[in-house]
Amino acid sequence: ELIPSVRKGQVEARVCLKNDTEIPFEGRLTHRVREWKSGREVWEDSQPVRLSAGQSYVIGWKRLWTDAVLWSPQNPFLYVWEAHLTGKDGTEDKKEQRFGFREFWIEGSSFYLNGIPVKLRGDSWHFQGAVQQTKEYAENWYRICRMSGINSVRLHAEPHPTYYLDAADEMGMLIVDETAIHGSGKAMDASNPVFLDNCRRHVRQLVRRDRNHPSVVIWSLENEMRWVDGRDEYKRHIPELMGLMHEEDHSGRPISLDGDNRLISREDTEIGSLHYNIDRTIGQGD
Repeated sequence: ELIPSVRKGQVEARVCLKNDTEIPFEGRLTHRVREWKSGREVWEDSQPVRLSAGQSYVIGWKRLWTDAVLWSPQNPFLYVWEAHLTGKDGTEDKKEQRFGFREFWIEGSSFYLNGIPVKLRGDSWHFQGAVQQTKEYAENWYRICRMSGINSVRLHAEPHPTYYLDAADEMGMLIVDETAIHGSGKAMDASNPVFLDNCRRHVRQLVRRDRNHPSVVIWSLENEMRWVDGRDEYKRHIPELMGLMHEEDHSGRPISLDGDNRLISREDTEIGSLHYNIDRTIGQGD
């Protein structure tokens, strides 16, 4: 996981390492950053690593970085981070991750991107099959959105293919990334322990998959779970599910519940969804 911070002027990495062998490992983890388009190397840093036989843990690392080119809708500048693990015995492993240096947060009732207030003007649509299963479709959608004055898209009611996020990273579209916890079809008993366990696994997996995309600025935990059977039991678990998302994403992205403000207390609400205003939803009066 990569965690850039404009306010702190630093980038942080959390790298999961695992020693699958029966002997201890000793070596170095080298961090390299280069510009995505030009390939120009920006900097390199490293740290020692020691792992016992069979050990697995997350190693943390931070570096001050005050002159990074900031990612934004106006300038979707991308970097590539490389983690290169080398052992004293000559073994090595390598992983690359594309990312953008940006930070998104809430102050009062306003969203901020890189310290600048931003209003989200959004679009959303169901994912409906083969015609939409190309990166070119996503690019055309975002292009039309930009021409219409739209700067954000909610990927509605299910995890979309990752090329939707790749295209958004490259084109500067802001993304509300929504889970598959989708209740308007009333197709489940949301109080069932199996369903709740599936929700726990699902939100963790989605956040782990998508957290390094700079285009993702908000997580949407669910869509219209107000309609489901078992709602009264399910809603007791919403704060827990939100907590699991924050455990997997250390950048502090806020969480919305699209169409579902009434299911949680005002104290637990991070973003007030304007999806509906049935029975005083926006005022959270019941």
